[in-house]
Amino acid sequence: MADLKARSGHGALPVIPIDPWPLIPPWLASLLIPRLGFWLYLGIAFVLGNFATATLSDLRHMSAQHEFVTTWELILLALVVYDVIINLDALMAGELVLSLALKYGLIVAFCLLSHERIGVLFRLATGDVVALACASALLSPILVILFFVLVKLFDLLEAPLLRRVGADGAYPFMPVVFSALSGVLALGLWVGGAF
Repeated sequence: MADLKARSGHGALPVIPIDPWPLIPPWLASLLIPRLGFWLYLGIAFVLGNFATATLSDLRHMSAQHEFVTTWELILLALVVYDVIINLDALMAGELVLSLALKYGLIVAFCLLSHERIGVLFRLATGDVVALACASALLSPILVILFFVLVKLFDLLEAPLLRRVGADGAYPFMPVVFSALSGVLALGLWVGGAF
């Protein structure tokens, strides 16, 4: 121990970087490591602000106003275009971008299973499903899964209270979406360097 302190020069033990994914291929590790860059944090903050306002509208009127849904559709479109542009070289070469395919495959699957016509996860109106898709498009594949797990968890926690505001078993769902996306953001800020 004294020998290590002497070799490091300042009495501190040397820092040895450890690769947390030594046995996992890089392509798989890129899918499993949750990543949120600076611009995605800003995107989440913007969408959360929009969701906060829509949540108030949802609590008052039991529906998100059409302008909110249109905004989420435009944000979703912009995020899809962004993902295509940053992966354009690989896509033009005819390569399958696994993280892109997995991310949007998960989003489509979870959103279809959440729509009122299918109703496996939830029985949501189209506007709520668009909000879920918009929030999910900001995330990596592993965070899309975590986001929907948090949506389900917050739904179980908040539904009894939200049913008091709703009618005929229906209740405003935007508070649940807001809570779940806030949870993903909080987790990202807490974990810090892993995102």
